[in-house]
Amino acid sequence: MRRLHVDGGERGVRTAPGWRVWVGLSIVVAAAVAACSLIPTINLPACSAPGCQLTTLAAEQSYPGAVAVDSTSVYWTTFGGAVMKVPLDGVEDGGGGVVTLASGENPSTVAVNGQNVYWADLGNGSVASVPLDGGTTTTLASGQGGTNGIALDAVNLYWTNGGECSGAATNCIGTVMRLSLDGGSLGALASGQSGPFAVAVSATTIYWTDYSGGTVVKAPLDGGAAVTLASGQVNPSKIAVDSANVYWLTYNGGTVMKAPLDGGAIGTLAAGQMYPSGLAVDGTSVYWTAQDNNVKKVAAAGGTVATIASGQDEPRGIAVDDASVYWSNGGTSLNMFTDGTVVKLTPK
Repeated sequence: MRRLHVDGGERGVRTAPGWRVWVGLSIVVAAAVAACSLIPTINLPACSAPGCQLTTLAAEQSYPGAVAVDSTSVYWTTFGGAVMKVPLDGVEDGGGGVVTLASGENPSTVAVNGQNVYWADLGNGSVASVPLDGGTTTTLASGQGGTNGIALDAVNLYWTNGGECSGAATNCIGTVMRLSLDGGSLGALASGQSGPFAVAVSATTIYWTDYSGGTVVKAPLDGGAAVTLASGQVNPSKIAVDSANVYWLTYNGGTVMKAPLDGGAIGTLAAGQMYPSGLAVDGTSVYWTAQDNNVKKVAAAGGTVATIASGQDEPRGIAVDDASVYWSNGGTSLNMFTDGTVVKLTPK
């Protein structure tokens, strides 16, 4: 039989990852329970490099999604409506472990700086923050919609509002937003976008993917005209930057792509990937998760694609630090996606 997929349909019927699919997830879960005929897939998680070690930092998570990391902890969102964290080694000094920092409806993205954790909530249309050690949640913006990308620099928070087009493709309402971290005014860096999805920033420029429009776009952080870096992409989704290039995934195109930050020749780092979902870079390599239950990497300069972990359960968000790779596993339909995990691979 065909395997039901958590992105709102069966294999082969794909929607934007995380974008208006929470209802679809609920339908899939209900169908799985009602059918009682799904055949469980038994995965044998493994890493491939000599001496590598896979560590489960958190278990029994409700369909964990976006992942971020700082010098002490890993942070993630859950379909259960929570923003979570766990120490990098999985255990606090003196005990502890997994901590719930905040509760919401459907937090979809997460970012972190030295003071706070930030996220966008697809369920209630808000962007919010909470101190790294927990405390009072602060709503930074409300009335947002379809927010699947969030990014930080030293002074501002940025996110996308997924748009819709009525009639002509030029009549669109998607926006790329900017909010000062010191409590300044909220403004749009770009408007009239058809489907802005993920977002990343360099020192001077903001980059985003337009999932519906099939483009990768950039604009100056201090305002100015948007410039299209790539077009004709098949549902570009996650995006990341390093000091030289911008990288993105094409979710339904199954590719990992790159282009120079200032524009130029577009390169394909990997093709034939099964719905790549999460993306991270470290200046040397590019890492991603894919729906064939593998986690992979390739040199930023190009080369052979390596599978660094196999046998995962719906790997989703991914992040890297100097030593390790971290990702979320959404879990299995057999267990109604309540058996999700957050995993660490060392060395990366």
